[in-house]
Amino acid sequence: MKVSTEKDICRVCQEPEFASRFAEKITGDPNNNLVHSLVERANRKEISNERFFGELIETFGEDKVAYATLEVLRGKGTSTPSPTLQQAPPAQPPTPPAQPPVLQSPQSPAPQPPQPPAPAQAEEEEEEEKEEEKEKKKWRSEKKGTCAACVASPLLGMLLVFEDWFLDEDRKFIQELEKQLEHGTKSVEDVFTDIFLRFGQAGVDGLNRIVRDINVTIDEAKARALKEKPELAELTWD
Repeated sequence: MKVSTEKDICRVCQEPEFASRFAEKITGDPNNNLVHSLVERANRKEISNERFFGELIETFGEDKVAYATLEVLRGKGTSTPSPTLQQAPPAQPPTPPAQPPVLQSPQSPAPQPPQPPAPAQAEEEEEEEKEEEKEKKKWRSEKKGTCAACVASPLLGMLLVFEDWFLDEDRKFIQELEKQLEHGTKSVEDVFTDIFLRFGQAGVDGLNRIVRDINVTIDEAKARALKEKPELAELTWD
């Protein structure tokens, strides 16, 4: 690149303070190593004027080099001929585009907690639940005068214990008896009978063990109650 200010600038660049002023105009740093190095090499005639300006323009851009050159020449009172480089202020960082406003979507109303049912409604629901529970468990006994629920509920507990004692097909058989007992498709007597027929002595021993242990726990509870409250001995226990 040929600039009509080459002779002027190279004459001025031999002054001691030139490198610092020139570096500051181009880079903003008066101690920029590259600018100082190029100025020293130009003063020692190691590089030509063309190469001096060429390397500056390649590194910093034509506008900044032209601006710095003209500013330094003005500072020295040198008449400024019409250079091929045009004066331009240092490049300013581009202004970021204005951010578009963030549109907030209308907030959906917060979910309302479920309202407790009215007293009358609550009573109806409770009655319905009771009826459903009754439908699930239709205890049945063929022995007149026997409370089917009083016998069937403990028997269901016995069957749950039997599940832990038997495996595979025997366990499935017991689980089926539980369903039949609850739904009323088999009476309490039928379930007992099926247990005896299926398991024989093991069924008898199992039921006797459960009944015996229940009686043992009842006797223990009776003894503790009498110890804490002796007057309970007057109750009819048998």
